[in-house]
Amino acid sequence: MVNAASLKPGPVAPGTLINIENGNFAARTQNAPDDSNEPLPTKLAGVKVFFNGIALPLLSVSETQVRAQVPYEFGDATAASLYVRSERADGAVSTTNPIAVPLVAVSPGLFAFPGKDPRVAMGLHRANDGEGTGTPITTEEETKPGEIVTLWAAGLGQVASESGVQPAAGTPYRGPDSPLMNPGTATIGGISASVDSANLTSGALGIYEVRLLVPPDLPPDSKTPVSISQGESTSNTVTIPVRNTIQ
Repeated sequence: MVNAASLKPGPVAPGTLINIENGNFAARTQNAPDDSNEPLPTKLAGVKVFFNGIALPLLSVSETQVRAQVPYEFGDATAASLYVRSERADGAVSTTNPIAVPLVAVSPGLFAFPGKDPRVAMGLHRANDGEGTGTPITTEEETKPGEIVTLWAAGLGQVASESGVQPAAGTPYRGPDSPLMNPGTATIGGISASVDSANLTSGALGIYEVRLLVPPDLPPDSKTPVSISQGESTSNTVTIPVRNTIQ
C-alpha cells in the first residue's frame, strides 16, 4: 500500500489517496463513474477494501491495483487494519491477509509523472492574470526564478474550513478552498521556498493544490529538486525545469 502521489509506503493521513499494488484482485478493470455529484462506490469489479471494518470508497480496480481513499476521521486510533476482499464471477470469495497501517496527522506526497525517482512534477505556471488555470510546466516551457508555480499533493491532512464544511472520503469537497490545518514549508533547489498557498480546493477529492514561489536567486537546472514538509514529515522529491531568465 502506497501514497498515490509519492508512490511510497508508510503511514497515512486523513483523506489520503492510496494505491494497493501487486495483488490478484480482479479479473477485469473497472473505474468509478465520472460523476462529481455522486460519492465514490465502495465496490468495483467485485472488490472491496476494508479499513478497520469500514469499506473504503474506490476510484478504480484492476487485476493488480486498487485505488482508494482513506477516511478523514480516525478518532483516537493510531493504526488501522486493512485488507482486500474479492468476489469472483464463479462465486468464489477471497481475502488478502490484513496489514497494519500506521495513522498520522500528515503524510505529504507530491504527484509526478511516471519514471524513476526523482520523477518530473505535475505542475502549472501561474496564469498571466493571476487567476484561473495556467499552462503546464514542460521542458519547453520552463519555470523561472521568482515565478509562482502550482503543484498537487496527497496526504496533507485536515483543513481549517472557515465555512464549517469538512471533507469526507469519497465525496468531492463541498466547502470553499480551505487552507491546511498543518501548514507546510517547501524547498526548491536546496533553497527554502515560500508557500504562497496550500489548499484543499472546492470540488477536489483528496488532491491538494500547493502554490510555491520559485526562489528569485535560483540557478538554472532542468531537474531542480522540489519537496514539501509538514512538521517532521517530508514528501517525496520531484523535479521542475528552471531556466535562466537572461538569454
